[in-house]
Amino acid sequence: IGFFIFLFLTIYYVRKNNFANLLVLYFAGLAFATCCVYYITIWTPDKVACMGMAYCIIFKRKHYNTRIPQPLKNILWSLIFLLFISTVIGIASTPKYTYLISPIQRLILSNFSYISNSIILIYGILLPIDLKGKFFPKYCRVMELAILTGLLHLMFLSAGVEFMPIHRAGVVSDTMGNDVIAEFGGSIITRIYAFAGEPKGLAFCILPYIIISICMFLRNSYIKNKKYHLVFLAL
Repeated sequence: IGFFIFLFLTIYYVRKNNFANLLVLYFAGLAFATCCVYYITIWTPDKVACMGMAYCIIFKRKHYNTRIPQPLKNILWSLIFLLFISTVIGIASTPKYTYLISPIQRLILSNFSYISNSIILIYGILLPIDLKGKFFPKYCRVMELAILTGLLHLMFLSAGVEFMPIHRAGVVSDTMGNDVIAEFGGSIITRIYAFAGEPKGLAFCILPYIIISICMFLRNSYIKNKKYHLVFLAL
Protein backbone atom coordinates (compact mmCIF):
# COMPACT_ATOMS: atom_id res chain seq x y z
CA ILE A 1 0.00 0.00 0.00
CA GLY A 2 2.82 2.38 0.91
CA PHE A 3 4.59 1.74 -2.40
CA PHE A 4 1.47 2.46 -4.48
CA ILE A 5 0.87 5.69 -2.54
CA PHE A 6 4.37 6.84 -3.55
CA LEU A 7 3.80 5.68 -7.13
CA PHE A 8 0.49 7.56 -7.37
CA LEU A 9 1.98 10.75 -5.90
CA THR A 10 4.96 10.57 -8.29
CA ILE A 11 2.66 10.32 -11.32
CA TYR A 12 0.43 13.09 -9.94
CA TYR A 13 3.31 15.52 -9.30
CA VAL A 14 4.82 14.80 -12.73
CA ARG A 15 1.50 15.49 -14.46
CA LYS A 16 1.03 18.70 -12.47
CA ASN A 17 4.63 19.88 -13.04
CA ASN A 18 4.94 20.10 -9.27
CA PHE A 19 8.72 19.77 -9.18
CA ALA A 20 9.18 20.94 -5.58
CA ASN A 21 6.78 18.36 -4.15
CA LEU A 22 8.39 15.65 -6.27
CA LEU A 23 11.68 16.50 -4.57
CA VAL A 24 10.00 16.31 -1.15
CA LEU A 25 8.63 12.91 -2.16
CA TYR A 26 12.16 11.73 -2.93
CA PHE A 27 13.30 12.45 0.63
CA ALA A 28 10.14 10.88 2.03
CA GLY A 29 11.03 7.81 -0.04
CA LEU A 30 14.39 7.59 1.74
CA ALA A 31 12.64 7.68 5.11
CA PHE A 32 10.15 4.97 4.09
CA ALA A 33 12.30 2.75 1.89
CA THR A 34 10.64 -0.36 3.31
CA CYS A 35 7.52 0.48 1.25
CA CYS A 36 9.04 -1.34 -1.72
CA VAL A 37 8.19 -4.06 -4.20
CA TYR A 38 10.43 -6.48 -6.07
CA TYR A 39 10.27 -6.63 -9.86
CA ILE A 40 13.66 -7.50 -11.44
CA THR A 41 15.17 -5.12 -8.88
CA ILE A 42 14.04 -3.68 -5.54
CA TRP A 43 11.83 -0.69 -6.31
CA THR A 44 12.05 1.57 -3.29
CA PRO A 45 9.94 4.78 -3.23
CA ASP A 46 13.00 7.01 -3.81
CA LYS A 47 13.77 5.09 -7.04
CA VAL A 48 10.19 5.70 -8.19
CA ALA A 49 10.58 9.43 -7.47
CA CYS A 50 13.90 9.40 -9.36
CA MET A 51 12.16 7.91 -12.40
CA GLY A 52 9.65 10.75 -12.17
CA MET A 53 12.52 13.24 -12.03
CA ALA A 54 14.15 11.61 -15.06
CA TYR A 55 10.90 11.89 -17.01
CA CYS A 56 10.63 15.59 -16.12
CA ILE A 57 14.24 16.25 -17.18
CA ILE A 58 13.80 14.49 -20.52
CA PHE A 59 10.29 15.56 -21.52
CA LYS A 60 9.54 18.74 -19.56
CA ARG A 61 12.85 20.56 -19.58
CA LYS A 62 12.05 22.15 -22.97
CA HIS A 63 9.51 24.37 -21.22
CA TYR A 64 12.27 26.02 -19.17
CA ASN A 65 15.27 28.09 -20.20
CA THR A 66 17.67 26.17 -18.01
CA ARG A 67 21.06 24.68 -18.72
CA ILE A 68 23.26 22.37 -16.72
CA PRO A 69 26.08 24.49 -15.19
CA GLN A 70 29.61 23.48 -16.23
CA PRO A 71 30.77 22.62 -12.66
CA LEU A 72 27.82 20.24 -12.36
CA LYS A 73 28.69 18.69 -15.72
CA ASN A 74 32.22 18.06 -14.43
CA ILE A 75 30.83 16.33 -11.34
CA LEU A 76 28.53 14.17 -13.46
CA TRP A 77 31.35 13.14 -15.80
CA SER A 78 33.47 12.27 -12.76
CA LEU A 79 30.66 10.07 -11.39
CA ILE A 80 30.29 8.35 -14.78
CA PHE A 81 34.05 7.70 -14.88
CA LEU A 82 34.06 6.25 -11.35
CA LEU A 83 31.05 4.09 -12.20
CA PHE A 84 32.82 2.81 -15.31
CA ILE A 85 35.98 1.93 -13.34
CA SER A 86 33.99 0.16 -10.61
CA THR A 87 32.08 -1.78 -13.27
CA VAL A 88 35.29 -2.95 -14.96
CA ILE A 89 36.70 -4.05 -11.61
CA GLY A 90 33.42 -5.79 -10.77
CA ILE A 91 33.46 -7.73 -14.04
CA ALA A 92 37.15 -8.65 -13.70
CA SER A 93 36.86 -9.93 -10.14
CA THR A 94 34.95 -13.07 -9.17
CA PRO A 95 33.10 -12.73 -5.84
CA LYS A 96 33.55 -15.48 -3.26
CA TYR A 97 30.00 -15.04 -2.07
CA THR A 98 26.81 -16.14 -3.82
CA TYR A 99 23.55 -14.31 -4.49
CA LEU A 100 20.18 -15.47 -5.66
CA ILE A 101 21.08 -13.65 -8.89
CA SER A 102 24.28 -13.81 -10.95
CA PRO A 103 27.17 -11.41 -10.19
CA ILE A 104 26.68 -9.69 -13.57
CA GLN A 105 22.97 -9.13 -12.87
CA ARG A 106 23.87 -7.83 -9.44
CA LEU A 107 26.37 -5.42 -11.01
CA ILE A 108 23.85 -4.13 -13.55
CA LEU A 109 21.18 -3.60 -10.91
CA SER A 110 23.64 -1.85 -8.59
CA ASN A 111 24.71 0.49 -11.41
CA PHE A 112 21.07 1.23 -12.14
CA SER A 113 20.58 2.22 -8.49
CA TYR A 114 23.61 4.54 -8.56
CA ILE A 115 22.59 6.17 -11.84
CA SER A 116 18.95 6.64 -10.82
CA ASN A 117 19.93 8.32 -7.56
CA SER A 118 22.35 10.61 -9.41
CA ILE A 119 19.43 12.09 -11.35
CA ILE A 120 18.69 14.38 -8.41
CA LEU A 121 21.85 16.37 -9.24
CA ILE A 122 20.49 17.37 -12.67
CA TYR A 123 16.93 17.75 -11.39
CA GLY A 124 17.86 21.01 -9.67
CA ILE A 125 17.66 22.87 -12.98
CA LEU A 126 13.87 22.42 -12.97
CA LEU A 127 13.28 23.70 -9.45
CA PRO A 128 11.60 27.09 -8.93
CA ILE A 129 13.50 30.16 -7.78
CA ASP A 130 11.36 30.40 -4.63
CA LEU A 131 12.36 26.84 -3.68
CA LYS A 132 12.91 27.71 -0.02
CA GLY A 133 9.29 28.68 0.54
CA LYS A 134 7.83 25.73 -1.40
CA PHE A 135 10.25 22.99 -0.43
CA PHE A 136 12.04 23.65 2.85
CA PRO A 137 9.10 23.54 5.33
CA LYS A 138 7.83 20.25 3.85
CA TYR A 139 11.37 18.85 3.78
CA CYS A 140 11.71 19.63 7.51
CA ARG A 141 8.45 17.81 8.33
CA VAL A 142 9.66 14.72 6.45
CA MET A 143 13.03 14.77 8.24
CA GLU A 144 11.39 15.22 11.63
CA LEU A 145 9.18 12.22 10.91
CA ALA A 146 12.31 10.28 9.94
CA ILE A 147 13.96 11.24 13.25
CA LEU A 148 10.93 10.00 15.20
CA THR A 149 11.01 6.80 13.14
CA GLY A 150 14.67 6.28 14.06
CA LEU A 151 13.94 6.84 17.75
CA LEU A 152 11.06 4.35 17.62
CA HIS A 153 13.38 1.81 16.01
CA LEU A 154 16.02 2.44 18.70
CA MET A 155 13.54 1.97 21.53
CA PHE A 156 12.37 -1.37 20.13
CA LEU A 157 15.93 -2.64 19.73
CA SER A 158 16.95 -1.35 23.19
CA ALA A 159 14.02 -3.28 24.68
CA GLY A 160 15.13 -6.42 22.83
CA VAL A 161 12.05 -6.45 20.61
CA GLU A 162 12.49 -7.20 16.90
CA PHE A 163 11.20 -4.39 14.73
CA MET A 164 10.21 -4.83 11.09
CA PRO A 165 12.78 -7.42 9.93
CA ILE A 166 12.96 -7.87 6.15
CA HIS A 167 14.44 -10.47 3.81
CA ARG A 168 16.98 -9.70 1.10
CA ALA A 169 18.57 -11.61 -1.73
CA GLY A 170 21.84 -13.25 -0.70
CA VAL A 171 21.06 -13.53 3.02
CA VAL A 172 19.92 -16.47 5.08
CA SER A 173 16.93 -16.46 7.42
CA ASP A 174 17.09 -18.26 10.74
CA THR A 175 14.85 -21.25 11.40
CA MET A 176 12.30 -19.13 13.25
CA GLY A 177 12.01 -16.64 10.42
CA ASN A 178 12.32 -13.68 12.80
CA ASP A 179 15.72 -12.27 11.93
CA VAL A 180 17.78 -11.79 8.82
CA ILE A 181 21.41 -12.87 9.06
CA ALA A 182 24.24 -12.12 6.67
CA GLU A 183 27.93 -12.95 6.44
CA PHE A 184 30.44 -10.10 6.63
CA GLY A 185 34.16 -10.76 6.85
CA GLY A 186 33.58 -14.33 7.94
CA SER A 187 31.22 -13.35 10.76
CA ILE A 188 27.50 -14.05 10.87
CA ILE A 189 25.55 -11.06 12.16
CA THR A 190 21.88 -10.25 12.61
CA ARG A 191 20.40 -7.41 10.59
CA ILE A 192 17.19 -5.76 11.67
CA TYR A 193 15.63 -3.14 9.43
CA ALA A 194 13.00 -0.47 9.94
CA PHE A 195 10.89 1.93 7.86
CA ALA A 196 13.99 3.25 6.11
CA GLY A 197 15.41 -0.16 5.29
CA GLU A 198 19.13 -0.21 6.01
CA PRO A 199 20.15 1.98 8.99
CA LYS A 200 22.71 3.78 6.81
CA GLY A 201 19.82 4.87 4.58
CA LEU A 202 18.10 6.59 7.47
CA ALA A 203 21.40 8.18 8.57
CA PHE A 204 22.03 9.43 5.02
CA CYS A 205 18.52 10.86 4.96
CA ILE A 206 18.72 12.71 8.30
CA LEU A 207 22.32 13.98 8.30
CA PRO A 208 21.82 16.98 5.94
CA TYR A 209 18.87 18.13 8.06
CA ILE A 210 21.04 17.99 11.20
CA ILE A 211 23.79 20.05 9.55
CA ILE A 212 21.27 22.62 8.29
CA SER A 213 19.62 22.74 11.71
CA ILE A 214 22.93 23.37 13.53
CA CYS A 215 23.96 26.09 11.05
CA MET A 216 20.58 27.82 11.37
CA PHE A 217 20.75 27.71 15.17
CA LEU A 218 24.22 29.28 15.21
CA ARG A 219 22.82 32.11 13.06
CA ASN A 220 19.80 32.61 15.35
CA SER A 221 17.49 31.34 12.63
CA TYR A 222 14.96 28.70 13.62
CA ILE A 223 12.65 26.12 12.09
CA LYS A 224 9.21 27.33 13.19
CA ASN A 225 10.52 28.68 16.54
CA LYS A 226 13.47 28.29 18.91
CA LYS A 227 11.83 25.76 21.24
CA TYR A 228 10.65 23.56 18.35
CA HIS A 229 14.06 23.82 16.74
CA LEU A 230 15.89 22.76 19.92
CA VAL A 231 13.55 19.83 20.58
CA PHE A 232 14.22 18.18 17.21
CA LEU A 233 17.92 19.04 17.32
CA ALA A 234 18.07 17.24 20.68
CA LEU A 235 16.04 14.28 19.39
